[in-house]
Amino acid sequence: MLSASKSKRLVSASGVFVSRALFPFDVARQSEFYELRLSPLREDQSEGHGPGVQENLVVAQGVLEISVNDERYLLSTGDSILFYADQPHRYRNPADSEAVAYLVVAYPERLD
Repeated sequence: MLSASKSKRLVSASGVFVSRALFPFDVARQSEFYELRLSPLREDQSEGHGPGVQENLVVAQGVLEISVNDERYLLSTGDSILFYADQPHRYRNPADSEAVAYLVVAYPERLD
């Protein structure tokens, strides 16, 4: 069990993007599970992760626009998307209320 008070929170420098890990950080793993909160009319940019990393996101509340390179996807409550996150991507909240989403980050299998 992981109590909410002990989960790791990552907050952007501006404070408009909050990511809360929904898994313990004590062991290496193939996937990670996060709750994302994005303030109204704000955005957060990622330069991309390692090769082959995928993100699977579902919007739980509000609206999110996901941009991957030059493609944009507008997701509403209940919508989901799977994309390769090893390239630049952006989360934007075009609405005047907070957006909440759940994100699974999957790392490629090691070829040892």
